[in-house]
Amino acid sequence: METKQPPRLTNEEYRLQPHAPVQVFHGVHPGRIQLHWHEFYELSYVVSGKGEHRLNGSSYPLSSGTIFLLTPADFHELVSLEEEPLEIYNLIFTEAMMDDNVYHWLFGGKLLLQAQLEEKRLPVVFADYERMKEENGVWREGSEIAIRATLQRLLVDLYRGSAANRLLPANGTRDRQLNLNLQRALIYIHHHFREDLRLEDAASQAQYSATYFS
Repeated sequence: METKQPPRLTNEEYRLQPHAPVQVFHGVHPGRIQLHWHEFYELSYVVSGKGEHRLNGSSYPLSSGTIFLLTPADFHELVSLEEEPLEIYNLIFTEAMMDDNVYHWLFGGKLLLQAQLEEKRLPVVFADYERMKEENGVWREGSEIAIRATLQRLLVDLYRGSAANRLLPANGTRDRQLNLNLQRALIYIHHHFREDLRLEDAASQAQYSATYFS
């Protein structure tokens, strides 16, 4: 009997477009959000409640102050405790919204991209999501800049909470850039391996021609 593939949420369904590459959602989720995956990235923040995050076959606890990042390769589902349903902010966005340095920090190693933020940070993070929701609701001049800057701060917080900082190899400038280019291509392949991958797409991530990359 053929196993049914979990649904994939697409950029088109969620109105992610080049001129508006983010969307922000806020809601309470009693019960269970069924297993699914995304075409986009998602940075989620638990405002209140308790539950379980089932990610790629493993389970992780969720509570107030948990922040986690999902990539286009991740399968996940959420389960709330009946007496304490999860209240969550979701920021969904395309890869173009991520700063290059943050991108390499987050995806350059095998990290669980879920962290429990310090209590003193929670009002600030809540205000950050409120600001992004406001900017996203009335898109105007400077909205993308404001959202992008806030997103980078939140991703830095996530990275710091997920693992100790790592140093890049102390190679020469040319070798270091080569490593970063190849790393970006490998990360792209890791995040899109469930799709039909083309040599040209991976090469463009490394900023090489397809022939040279091959």
